[in-house]
Amino acid sequence: DGLDTIGHEADDTNVIVPSKPEKEVIVYPNPNNTNTLNVNTDKWQSIMVYNAIGQVIKTYVNTSLKYKDSIDISALAAGHYYLQIKLPEKTVYHKFIRH
Repeated sequence: DGLDTIGHEADDTNVIVPSKPEKEVIVYPNPNNTNTLNVNTDKWQSIMVYNAIGQVIKTYVNTSLKYKDSIDISALAAGHYYLQIKLPEKTVYHKFIRH
C-alpha cells in the first residue's frame, strides 16, 4: 500500500511546534477518539508522532509518495501529541489530542 510504519523507542528529542498550524495541512478529527487520524494533504513523505514531552513515538513513511489521507493511531494511548509532517517542499507541524 506504499505506507510503512516504523516503531520507535522513546528518546530525548525535543520538538518545537509553532503556535499556529499550517493551513494547507488539515488534521482531523481533533480531538480524536477513533483509530484513524485524517491528514488532508497530498504527497507527504513522512509523519513523525511525538508525545507531549518531545519523544518520538511513531514514524510513518509514505514510500509511494502518492496521496494518503489517513494514518493508523490505534497503538497510541490517550494524550496530547505533535505531528511533524514532511512535505516535498517543507516540513509542517500540528498537534492533536487522542481520547
